Amino acid sequence: MKISMTSRFFLQKMPATKSLAMAGIFAGLVSLNPALQATEHSTIFQDCLLEGKVVADKASDGSNIVRIDFYKAQPYKPESRCIIDGTLEFKQPKGSLIENLSEGSVVQYHYIKTQDGKTSWQLVGAFI
Repeated sequence: MKISMTSRFFLQKMPATKSLAMAGIFAGLVSLNPALQATEHSTIFQDCLLEGKVVADKASDGSNIVRIDFYKAQPYKPESRCIIDGTLEFKQPKGSLIENLSEGSVVQYHYIKTQDGKTSWQLVGAFI
């Protein structure tokens, strides 16, 4: 089974939800992410915490697609800049944790974009 993962940012209202059970927090993995290490030497242009909902879909070839519809963007730190407009897309490797989350699960990503255009994504929260 081929799984392709894309994420798109759409600012939309999310219905109020009751407390969500925490499935995992992965902030400790940030230091292990080579993409984030590369941004340490570049000037950060965007530094956001994005929140979205997992949506399952089928591609035209019948393969499964896991998509995240982001509905919330905020600065990762109080002094961070976070202005998102348009569509953001990234792909995750096969076997990523997000493949195992059920449709409707809420995820949080730390998104960084440097002034030279490099981006990095780090899953920091997953809620069932």
